[in-house]
Amino acid sequence: EIADAHEGGWVEAKPFAAALHVRRCSPEVGERALMSARAALADLPDVRLIDGHAVFEVAVRQMSKRMVIADLRDRLTPATTVFVGDDASDEGVFEVLPATDLGVKVGPGVTLASHRLSAPQHTVTFLTALATML
Repeated sequence: EIADAHEGGWVEAKPFAAALHVRRCSPEVGERALMSARAALADLPDVRLIDGHAVFEVAVRQMSKRMVIADLRDRLTPATTVFVGDDASDEGVFEVLPATDLGVKVGPGVTLASHRLSAPQHTVTFLTALATML
């Protein structure tokens, strides 16, 4: 309902969460949508509320990108993991990546990532170069 009431807003359904995205909204409309979502969900018990960059997520299961990457690394035992992210929620992954892994922040802002791409459109170029090197 909140996404429908704010032009440009949309909801991403996830297995144990939903995320309100407002990147397509004007800054004012996006902020109003995020404030509405926070207010509507603030008193729900047993949910995790996560603020991101132009996104607000509500999760019904305690799961994070950090936990998922750790689980995948444990199960797959890769020599190196490459993690590329542009959101505040990606910082938890950058924080725990070992020196053998590659963390890449996309866009501006303070980060714990070991590397940075200045804009999202550089991601394909980076991944293509990486694949060529491998």
